[in-house]
Amino acid sequence: MCYPPFFFLNIIITNKNGERLIGKPEGKYITVEADGFIKNPSVSDAAIEVAAEKIRELLPEGETFLVAGLGNDQITSDALGPKSASMILATRHIKGELAKSIGMDGMKSVAAIVPGVLGKTGIESSEYIKSICESIHPECVITIDALAA
Repeated sequence: MCYPPFFFLNIIITNKNGERLIGKPEGKYITVEADGFIKNPSVSDAAIEVAAEKIRELLPEGETFLVAGLGNDQITSDALGPKSASMILATRHIKGELAKSIGMDGMKSVAAIVPGVLGKTGIESSEYIKSICESIHPECVITIDALAA
């Protein structure tokens, strides 16, 4: 069987029955399966554009967003999350007159974290994310993880 170089799986869980069946809380989930990114740069560009559009469709009308880059930056196959988070422009700290003076007054408030991995920190990534969410109350959490195994 021949699979496309990338595909997207969209799952929307809308009630308790869905939560029980899928094992995740209510929400919208996108899984991107990609193959051949390095072999074919045009596939990479196309996949990135489609992924960006899928993410835009999910974003709520909120003001504060948290991006969590999960994975181990010391292992190439698991470094997607940390490498991606390092490219996020964190804007949560840029407010008021400063934002206006540098032309960023219309931007959303974004925070980015790379919590590390349990084997290095002794703390589950979900514990970091939950704690930060309780503190800054983002409308959306975008989690990037290669799920390397």
